[in-house]
Amino acid sequence: MSADDFLEWILSQEGRYELVDGYVIEMMAGAKLAHNVVVSNMVSSLGPQSKSGGCRTTSSDTAVQTLATIILLVSTRN
Repeated sequence: MSADDFLEWILSQEGRYELVDGYVIEMMAGAKLAHNVVVSNMVSSLGPQSKSGGCRTTSSDTAVQTLATIILLVSTRN
């Protein structure tokens, strides 16, 4: 599957998936509350510093292309 096809397909999915070398991989279930608290604390701490450096932080529902053949979708949907 191509990256463009994956990004279109994922919009209609309920689960969590990533694309690796053209193959759709189902990801593990959503995080527990303790994990989300840690993530929230990290984003709150790093946000101002990263913004002043021209970057931004995200914590969920973000597609990231790490290599030409890998797309990770960080999502809070179960």
